[in-house]
Amino acid sequence: MKISRLKWISLLGLLLPVSFCCQAIVIKGKFHQSANYSLVYIYEALGSHYFPIHSVQLIEGKFQFEIPQQLPRGFYKIGVTREKAVKLILGNEDLELEADLENLENQSVIKGSKENNVLHQFETYNSEIRQLKIQWDSKVKEMYGKVSIDRYRQAIANLKNRFDSLDDIRNQYYKGITTKHHDLLVGKVAGFLAYEHPSDKFPYWKAEDFNDPELLRGDMIQEKTVIYFQRILPRSLSYWSSGINKTLRLTPAESPARELVYQAIIEFYKTSAPDNVLKIAQRYKAEYPDSPIMAATLATLPKGPPEIGELAPDIVLEDQNGNTRTLSSLRGQIVLIDFWASWCKPCRMENPNIVKTYKKYSVRGFTVYGVSLDLEKEKWLKAIRKDGLIWHHVSDLKGWKSEGAAIYGVKAIPASFLINKEGIVIAENLRGEKLSKKLEAVLTN
Repeated sequence: MKISRLKWISLLGLLLPVSFCCQAIVIKGKFHQSANYSLVYIYEALGSHYFPIHSVQLIEGKFQFEIPQQLPRGFYKIGVTREKAVKLILGNEDLELEADLENLENQSVIKGSKENNVLHQFETYNSEIRQLKIQWDSKVKEMYGKVSIDRYRQAIANLKNRFDSLDDIRNQYYKGITTKHHDLLVGKVAGFLAYEHPSDKFPYWKAEDFNDPELLRGDMIQEKTVIYFQRILPRSLSYWSSGINKTLRLTPAESPARELVYQAIIEFYKTSAPDNVLKIAQRYKAEYPDSPIMAATLATLPKGPPEIGELAPDIVLEDQNGNTRTLSSLRGQIVLIDFWASWCKPCRMENPNIVKTYKKYSVRGFTVYGVSLDLEKEKWLKAIRKDGLIWHHVSDLKGWKSEGAAIYGVKAIPASFLINKEGIVIAENLRGEKLSKKLEAVLTN
């Protein structure tokens, strides 16, 4: 049985002990520079996503929530929008918030909350660690191209050792927070994120990690997932694939925890294994087809090459003369979308075959839409003339950053897509005689 997003949010509250559901809490505060807003919201977290659950009037910058029963302990935001809001821990404490909406990061004060005082210390420490890592990483990156390969590799190895040592120090700090503040959510979060080496001796994941509703109210599961792939697993697709399966085996089917794991893996793959991210995304989509979070996450990904049977995405680029030439303007013809470049030897070797095919079938409704990945216009035009490419040509002269190549997920050239008169992809990467045979079959039928 599938459970909707709103139902999941409701169920998170039901999973808390009954003892947390009796005493009312008061949350009041003041927002400076708030003249353009009339309402203040409390947003509850599910991973790194926030959903509005309460609202009150904002009068002369002041607001007050009087909530009949204690909130399920977790991370929330209070603000006038999701973006203009302060992240904090709510639960069984009354508290007072004062903040400047135009400078929330530096001008926010929370009074009367032990949870948030400790959270501030915890986040300040983590911020210092992150900044130190960024500084170390930047210094090593500056060496690239300026020193020998061996010396650069040694610097990378040394950087990893320094990161490992820093992580060990941080983990000891986390354990101290857990011991000292075991009754606070921050103590639980610190204990959850702390880890030991080697991971085979100290299991990184436990089944209960994915069944604690408090760990869902914030990005803790996502953060721990990213740490697992960045710091625990070897940098290898095979290890990452094994890590995905190992993690998902522990997560309940169709649960919010499992969805958070998928989101974290996708964010990691976007930068570390971009060519493989769409495979993970499709797996996520198959399990959570109705999730708005899934839809929003996948909307940030490149779509990849169109599959056979799909409508070919339009391309809008300029031709050799600076005039806009769209792919869709060729609707009604059989079109070969040819991704190539003047500097690409395999492309140039294939050009005579395409010329021969074009001359044979152009009178029967076949044409070519050439998308060049060149950077220099003169070299592009010279190659067109020299190879006798007498069809439609476009380019934004951005090389591998070509917008057309991005739309079609082109990672190597030559690459081609054959589309029918309705603009549907009917074949990919046909070369030589294979292209002629396909055209003969399509035009005959």
